[in-house]
Formats: sequence, C-alpha cells, structure tokens
Amino acid sequence: MFRSEKRFRVYVDLVRTGFSLLAMLCLLTSTALLSNAEDKPDPLKALREKTYKDIFTAMKPADLRKTIDSLSSFKGRIAGYPGDSIDGANYVESQFKSILQTNTVETDNFEVTIPYDASVEDKQGVVVKGAYAQLDGVASQKLRIYPLWPNLVRTPTLPANGLNAPLIYVKDGKLANFNGKDIDGSIVMVDFNCAAEWMNATRLGAKAVIFIAPNTTMRGEAEAKFISIPIAIPRFYMTQKEAAPLLAACSNGRPKKVTLNCSMPWVSRNCKNFTGWIQGTDPKIKDQIIVIQSYYDATSVVPALSPGADTACGIAAMFDVMRYFKAHPPGRTMMFVATSGHFQALQGIREYVEKHISEWEPAGWFQKKTNAKDIYLWAGLDMTSQSSSIGIFYKGWFYDFREDIQGKFSDIARVCRENAEKIGNTMGFNYKRYFNDGVNPVDGKNWRNYIPGQPAFDSEAVTMAGGRGVTFATTDDSRALVDTPFDKSDKVNISNLSQQVKLLECLLWHIVTDTNAPGDVNSQRMPITEPSKWSRLALHGGFATLQGRVQMFNPRKS
Repeated sequence: MFRSEKRFRVYVDLVRTGFSLLAMLCLLTSTALLSNAEDKPDPLKALREKTYKDIFTAMKPADLRKTIDSLSSFKGRIAGYPGDSIDGANYVESQFKSILQTNTVETDNFEVTIPYDASVEDKQGVVVKGAYAQLDGVASQKLRIYPLWPNLVRTPTLPANGLNAPLIYVKDGKLANFNGKDIDGSIVMVDFNCAAEWMNATRLGAKAVIFIAPNTTMRGEAEAKFISIPIAIPRFYMTQKEAAPLLAACSNGRPKKVTLNCSMPWVSRNCKNFTGWIQGTDPKIKDQIIVIQSYYDATSVVPALSPGADTACGIAAMFDVMRYFKAHPPGRTMMFVATSGHFQALQGIREYVEKHISEWEPAGWFQKKTNAKDIYLWAGLDMTSQSSSIGIFYKGWFYDFREDIQGKFSDIARVCRENAEKIGNTMGFNYKRYFNDGVNPVDGKNWRNYIPGQPAFDSEAVTMAGGRGVTFATTDDSRALVDTPFDKSDKVNISNLSQQVKLLECLLWHIVTDTNAPGDVNSQRMPITEPSKWSRLALHGGFATLQGRVQMFNPRKS
C-alpha cells in the first residue's frame, strides 16, 4: 500500500510518462522501418514495369479478331460437326504449328456422341435431303428447316414419309392467339422470342412446332426451348426468308397443309484435342510445368447454326498468349492444350485427363517413372467479350466440390490480385475494376457473385483428378448470345477482350517467371512450391472411368 496520496500520484505520473516515452519510441522505430522499407530499392520493379508495357504494346487486337472471325465462319461448330471436327480442328492445328514454329503437334482423338443434323445442300445452298418443309401443291420448293437440340435424348426425327398436317401461325404463342384455330393435330409456327409460351401449342395437341427466327434474341430465350424429358415434340427453326412462304400461306384464311421431313440421328463422330509446348529457360524452374488450356468448340439450341463467336474468345486469347511467350521465352515450361467437346458435359477435357493422368501421377514405392511431367498449375481460359474484367476461379457449377478445398488455391489467387494491383498502378488503371478474385472472399463477395450465370469450367475436371486447376474467366458478362444462332463475330467486343488479354498475359508472366524458392519471401513470389498430386482415388475427388451395362425393365412383363 502507498503511504500517501501524493506519492501515489507521483508514481502514476511516472508510469504514464514511461508509457508515453515507450509509445513514442515504438512509433519512431516503426516510422524509421517503414521509411527504410520504402527507400529500399526494389530490384524487380524496373523489370516488371518494362514487361507490363511491352505486353500492352505487343498485343494486337487484330490477331484476336482474325481467330474469332475464322472460327465463327465455320458452319456448325458443335463438337463432332464438320465446323468443329474438320474445319475447326484444322484451323487450331495450323495455329499451333504456325505460332510454335513446329511441324508436329501432339493430337489426341476421341469419340463424341451427338444429335446430327443430316441435311445436305446443293451448290446453291438448297436443301436436297435431311430437314425441310414443303407446302402441299408446291412439291418443287424445299424450304430449309433446322432441327433443334433434342428433348433430353428425343431428336426431332420424323417418319420416313414425313409429317403432313395443317399449318397455323400463333405469333408469340400466348393463349389468346389460339382462339378460333383448330390446334389438335396441326403444325404450329411461333415466334422464337416467345419465352416458354410455345408449349401452349403442344398442350393443345400440336404435332410439331416451327420457330421463326427473330432479329435478335438472348440466351434465356434459347434455354426456354429445351425440355428435359424425352417427349416426342419435334421442334424446328426457320430463318425469316425461308419462313416467308409458310407465313404467307397461313394468312390466306383456311389453313394450308405442309409436309415436314427431318433426319437427326444420334451418331458418333471423331473429335481432337491438341497439345503444344514452349520450353522453359530458367534451369531452376524449367521443369515446373504451367498449363494454359481452352476449348475451341461452340454450342447452340440450333446445332447447325452455331457460330460461337463469343465462345471463341478463350481460344483466341490462348493463341495470343502463345505468341507472346514464344517471342519472350518463359522461365517455366508452358504446355498449351486446346480441347473440343466442352459443351458435351466437359467431355473433351475429361478425355484429355483420362488419356494423360498416368503421365502425371506420382510414382509409387514400387514404380520407376521416366520423363514424368510435374504440372504446378493448370490455368483454363473461359473468356467472352461483353465485359472488360477478368477473374480467377477455383470452382464452377459443373461439379459440386466441397468448398473447403478453397485453401488449396487461396495463395495463387491472392498473389494474382496483388500483381494485378501492380499492373494497374503501372499502366494507370484501377485494378479492382478489371480483376476479380473468385477464390478468396474480397469486399464481401465470393466466387458466385462475379458471373451472372452458371458456366461449367474445364478446370473443374482437372481439380477433380487432383490437379491444381483454376480458370481465368470473364466476369460481369451474362453471355447473352451464347447458345443462340446470333453469337456472331460482329457482336464481339474486341476492345473489351483486348483489355482482358493484356492483363492476363501480365499475370501469366509472373506465374511463369517469379521464383518459388523456399525461404524467398520477396513481394514478387509464385506461391506454388510443389506439383499437383494427381490421383484416381483420393479423399477429395478422384478420377476414374465407370463401365457397365444397361438392363431394360418393363414392370408389365417382367
């Protein structure tokens, strides 16, 4: 106890003075440390700033445009259609050879099962067999109709002698437009932009539905034309020009009969995946492989009309990445993979992993492996052009991964975000506007908040197999024309895509160049220090092929 209040006050004052001096000393010390840190030269700053400027200067939007124009000009780019398996595959292979300056490209073949529009046209573009319509009394005129994607597995294939029935036009398909019309047993024409109102025709007994092409549309309209059960409702699409004679016939009072013919069988077709390489130049890290991958096929609710221009942005970006790093060799080896079959439940990437996983799996205690490939990061590209921002994602909407695997990707996404800030500071833009972290929750957002839709990412199959798979995907883009015949080249915003590609190439430069040496704690460090652990059976995921037989069971007979 203190003997007097005065001595107690003196003691308290001394204590307060001591704490104040200590706080001031700490503040001065920390200020000095910060000052020294700021004054300390960054030996990598000049190099990276020069590299950023070189990348922004070297990137040519015309190269992106050429790829997109070329691919989207091929007719029918669904996997297995000639525009994909022949024209598209030949184009991709030629780009690999041209850019990588090689005569050979690694090619993997696989079979895809698809509903095939078997229409054949003559040299004037007139359909001579397959899917077409003929008005009664005008047998010489075959009007092209395009079968839509099947109802689950039921294609619009019709009997060999076709379907003959009265033709009725109901505009946007609302019930009021059916008043006074005999729908049962008829063929109904309806405007494509009718949402799901077209189903009123089938509820009233229509035998088939023909959609008339609009001037423009959106993805939601295309998705409203699918049915997820295999019911026999043949559905077709006609251009406005081809539909004009049928519409004229419908306007002449009494319904005129029309005959529809269609052959759309399920067939197996060959597809191709391609692999190319740029060897690393840094002896310390050249065996640490970084994979850049994109798909080159497309999709549409009308398979024969699938230009897929916006969906070609990913492969266009990959070709540009190849151009830059071929001219400026990376420290780490880069492997480039172009796959087909993306829109067939990611079949292309699944086939690729199935074919090569044995090369990537670590050797067991009883195995000896030679020429093993150590893949440190698999970066898929899933890009479009109606936004200028891009993000990194560890998860998409195809496989329902447990979200506790997020920690496996947290550091690489954080470093990409930090590097995006450096790029923005150097090139004079706010990085938060152009880059999104779809791995770590930043500013109250998670991976679901950046893309208005639910795209499937090829890297999901890689992660399922134990790889460290991420996707660089365009953010804030609803991909409104994807899955429609209107996804054409003139709708692609090359300026937006160019901004994404420039930022992407700067981020990839860090990934293939920065050190990951143990103990190195500099602010420019690639945080992945060991290769992916591939596995066919693991605690989290795994990758295997399931085979079996289908047994038909009829409860009325068996």
